[in-house]
Amino acid sequence: MIRSERTRKRRKRRLYLVGSLVILLAAGGGILYRLPLSLQDIGRIFDLAAGRISGTSADEPSAEPVLRGTIYDRLVREMAVSYRLFTLSVHPVELASREKTARALAGILGEERGKLAALLKKPQRVIDVADDIDEEQARAIGRLRMEGLYLRPREERFYPAHTVAAHLLGFTGDGVGLAGVEGRYDIVLQPGEFRSSDVPEIDFDGHQILGRTGTDLVLTIDLDMEKLVEQRLRQYLKSRLSRRGMALLLDPADGRILAMASQPAFNPNYFWQADGESRRNRLFADRLDLGLVRKLMARAAAVLREGDTGGDLLPETVAAPDFGINATAISDLARLVGMFRPSGRDLLAVGGRTGKPAPAGGGEGINCMQMAVGLACLVNGGWRITPWLLAALYDHATAHRYDRRPGATGRELVLEPAMGIRMRRGLLRAGRENGDGARIFTGTDNRVVREGNFSRYVRQEALVGVIPARRPRLLLVMVMERDGLDPLPRNKSRPPSPAALGRELLPRLLAMSEQKAEARVPGAGNPENFHQFLISRRIDYREQPGITAEEDVLMPDVIGLSLRQGLQRLGRRRVRVTIRGSGRIIAQQPAAGTPLHDVTDCVLTLQPTISDSK
Repeated sequence: MIRSERTRKRRKRRLYLVGSLVILLAAGGGILYRLPLSLQDIGRIFDLAAGRISGTSADEPSAEPVLRGTIYDRLVREMAVSYRLFTLSVHPVELASREKTARALAGILGEERGKLAALLKKPQRVIDVADDIDEEQARAIGRLRMEGLYLRPREERFYPAHTVAAHLLGFTGDGVGLAGVEGRYDIVLQPGEFRSSDVPEIDFDGHQILGRTGTDLVLTIDLDMEKLVEQRLRQYLKSRLSRRGMALLLDPADGRILAMASQPAFNPNYFWQADGESRRNRLFADRLDLGLVRKLMARAAAVLREGDTGGDLLPETVAAPDFGINATAISDLARLVGMFRPSGRDLLAVGGRTGKPAPAGGGEGINCMQMAVGLACLVNGGWRITPWLLAALYDHATAHRYDRRPGATGRELVLEPAMGIRMRRGLLRAGRENGDGARIFTGTDNRVVREGNFSRYVRQEALVGVIPARRPRLLLVMVMERDGLDPLPRNKSRPPSPAALGRELLPRLLAMSEQKAEARVPGAGNPENFHQFLISRRIDYREQPGITAEEDVLMPDVIGLSLRQGLQRLGRRRVRVTIRGSGRIIAQQPAAGTPLHDVTDCVLTLQPTISDSK
């Protein structure tokens, strides 16, 4: 009985619901009958509804955005910053007057009124009127209080120094850090909270969570020193008709990195235009032989052999070659100071085309970071350091700067204290008691590199410099590479030697390192960088740094490449490309090596291959 009673009540409720639905449908049908709508009107209703969901009314652009965090150098100068831009869309069906709207927008956008009026007359339901509208223009449009105007905000990442520190900073895609510092500290730069365990090297001052309203990074990098190192490296490579090189500048006492360069470079604002060679971070990817620093390592091994009570080494002019030190002793010293251990693994987000740190063991050589860490141990008193980049965080919610935690970067004493002091003296001050300037060491290494069934000669030149000699505060390691062993063509101006480059560069870098930051916390955004950003949005970027003058005016060889690879290589030249067919490039016009001084067009002929058809 109870069950049947419940069943009857459920049936009554269903009947009431069905009856109510029928009444509502009948009422709606009567309204539509008395006020008929065309299909076009119904479509406009749906369009307007969709527009209101996907866009923002033009009178609401003032909401404070939460953007990706800014990256600063050690003097709190912008290296990577995000800006908010808007796209203005117009729904003509909502406009009270298209002429009046065109007249009002012309003054704000800087466009001709007639051009805007013609645009608004197009038979489209949604018209994109302008892109790259800044916040000031958006506020001016909002003050018009006109129906039918909608602003869609978006975030754009900008690197004011363009190619400077490109491999160090990395780049972003769709708001996500993909390489470099952007990728390594993406969880901090992204809007949203993060925990102290995500950045253990930073002292959170009792907080467990930061980042509620955005967080900025302060690096150890000095922007001026970075620019100078990259400029001198490019100039030297150009004098050697090369474009491959790397440089690292750090404090050998505590491991802070002040500059890091890899050539050829790319512009992270247009990272998709860079080929794999330009995006390769040579400080981690390239393998270096100990022969580049053989003379320096031989002297250090000789000091170690003499022991704590040994005398000064004989001058090189009367000493045995390499002070009687063989390759095994040099390799043992390199292992003692940690040159074969992975170094800088957590500095950047590296991998894929950007390369990985060299593995343990000396069979495949070492990378530039490993070499610098080992050399720092020889001149800092015997301490093996850990290189680091992140100096502090600035949290916008607490308006406070959180510095690096004391002891966050470990140091390991690998030489006895007395030997460490004697090692530094033997390397930097032997026979130069009154001098406290720069000490320069150079070396070369020639090798044959096999690439499949072919091989090529490679010549590497190394520059190692420290300053001041008494207690080094800067260590510079620079490696330049070029193909072939043939003498360079004669030039009217003789190119500088690596030693001359070091003597000119190190005193200037030391003077720059004395500069102190005017403020410890970020202030208002740099208006010059924002103006530069707006200008860059309106130009088609083509420049590729690190290309010699000869390469820049000759047609490259693209036969055998895929279309994408060919266009990347041609992207450095200002020519209009015509494509015929599909597949891989089988012919090109003009031919490879043709001067491009007066050439404006290029024709690429493509044809599918067997591998393409599979």
